Amino acid sequence: MKPDLHRFPLLVAWEMTRACLLACLHCRASAVPDPLPGELTTEEGLRLLRELSTYTPKPILLPTGGDPLARPDLFLLLEEAQRLGIKVGITPAVTPRLTREVVARFRELGIHQMAISLDGASPEAHDGFRGVPGTFALALKALTWAKEVGLMTQVNTTVTRRTAKELPGIAKILSEKGVATWEVFFLVPVGRGALLEQLSPEEYEAAMQLLFDLSRQYPFKVRTTEGPMFRRWPWNAAGPRAERTGPWWAKAGGSTSPTASVSSSSPPRERSTPRASCPSLRGTYARNPSWRFTGTAPFSSSSVTGHS
Repeated sequence: MKPDLHRFPLLVAWEMTRACLLACLHCRASAVPDPLPGELTTEEGLRLLRELSTYTPKPILLPTGGDPLARPDLFLLLEEAQRLGIKVGITPAVTPRLTREVVARFRELGIHQMAISLDGASPEAHDGFRGVPGTFALALKALTWAKEVGLMTQVNTTVTRRTAKELPGIAKILSEKGVATWEVFFLVPVGRGALLEQLSPEEYEAAMQLLFDLSRQYPFKVRTTEGPMFRRWPWNAAGPRAERTGPWWAKAGGSTSPTASVSSSSPPRERSTPRASCPSLRGTYARNPSWRFTGTAPFSSSSVTGHS
């Protein structure tokens, strides 16, 4: 059955909490150590999952944050998603909460894929970007644990002027760890990321060419977010008559504001009044044309309205 993107999203990115123990330089959510008031309760989260299970087809759920592992009810929610037959790809923060046992539990709960962030090819580069020593070593351990239990992995990398030079080294690590997908995010200057230097147009072109070259050198899939121009490289290489398919994928993604309303690549807006109740995601999706265009519903753990 062909999905009707005017009614139902294909992907639902649920920003479950703003709580996170890291202090990443680029953090769009401006995450903090503790949860914010107004985040969805366990019952509201369960209600959201049950609503998603009525969509045709059922969307892929992407719990993110902050750090999903900061929610005490995370595994209860994942168990309900498994019971409802919702495919889940999770993005935990690389903190001491992410252990071998947690990775094994993800596998037991049928998690489709675990995404780990890696923004440098060395401890100095990655830990400096993430703001906490030891994050690089733990990220590599988490990828190893996932490989041991048969859990598919994705690595997320944010490209800024500071991290662009790390791309070849990161690609080598991904190949060694058996990573399935490399999701490369080009910086959207919101949250703490507004303080970082973006690439110049010439540096964007060079980064895209490098990613295309690496995609032909290594076996994993390379995708870009906020880098739709990446599609030009395989098309140009294959020639004008080539079929436009392959392991290269680019998307213009949305982001969410965890304290007020769901947004599409918008800076966070603080809540001035308490949230009265958990809204219907379907209604918010229907009112947001940018979501319907991409088939993606980025949903905050304390959202009240949608806007373009």
